[in-house]
Amino acid sequence: MDKNNKQQRIDAIMIDDGATLIDALQQMDKASSKLLIVTREQKFYSLVSIGDLQRAMIAYQSFSKKISEILRPKIEVGHVTDERKFLLDIMLQNRTEFMPLLDDKGNLAEVIFGMK
Repeated sequence: MDKNNKQQRIDAIMIDDGATLIDALQQMDKASSKLLIVTREQKFYSLVSIGDLQRAMIAYQSFSKKISEILRPKIEVGHVTDERKFLLDIMLQNRTEFMPLLDDKGNLAEVIFGMK
């Protein structure tokens, strides 16, 4: 995947924490992804999955509720110094579409994608 295509793919899976549940569902549909990178003030904040959205719906949460209100406290992310094989093994084990890699300051440095 060339650099421009990868950046477009990353842009397609990013959503602001002020977005609503319906916004997240629509973005997942548009990006053909079950996982989105949540940003706050244009910086990495968390992840939201289709499972998070399903749990909110089962709990009768409003589609207009902000995704920041349903985020899990513990998420799986990598660090830029982690070995690729280790990260890919975690992704395979957890059936994760992609994994954000953070730098020492918690900034999004890279996203590695698994097989689709």
